[in-house]
Amino acid sequence: MFNQSRRRLTYWFALCMGSILVLFTGVVYYREVEDQMIAFDQALYRKSRVMAAKVHYRVYAGQWLIDLAEVPLLGSNAPAVDSELVYARWYSADGRLLHFVGKPLAQPLPVNAGFQTVQVGSENTPLPPDQWLRQVTLPVQQGNLLVGYLQIATPLAPMQAHLGQRRLFLSLGVPVTLGVIGMAGWFLGGLA
Repeated sequence: MFNQSRRRLTYWFALCMGSILVLFTGVVYYREVEDQMIAFDQALYRKSRVMAAKVHYRVYAGQWLIDLAEVPLLGSNAPAVDSELVYARWYSADGRLLHFVGKPLAQPLPVNAGFQTVQVGSENTPLPPDQWLRQVTLPVQQGNLLVGYLQIATPLAPMQAHLGQRRLFLSLGVPVTLGVIGMAGWFLGGLA
């Protein structure tokens, strides 16, 4: 009778504490993913703002003339060797692709400006298969008039590697912790 009560107490203790642990781990991992994505997006946005600030535009004969010569990656400035950008695109205000630098991809301009996660890579492109990119499309305006869109993308591989390490740590740590909870429950069941 004593061992049966001890097992039952251990079982309920481990179930309660294990549920709390799994729930807590899930919430922590979810927050980590959100925080990583926010930091990644902020860095990508800063790069795009720097590039957009270098765009020179003027009106000539009723049309916008865009000078991309000073824009890093798009203009005559060669990309830095450590540049993480996969591509940069310049679109007109009506969504026509005007200039493109980087890996050739056949993806249209998204309807809404902002961030987007895209999967690229196949036999037809030089990118690795199933590579995930984070892309930002930034409207470039002069006053209230839209003059074009700047679109840049960078691989998500560094963030995916970091999150993979977190998942490995959690997938090893949670079972070990559940074992410790079970042993503590057995000990506390004996004391009860």
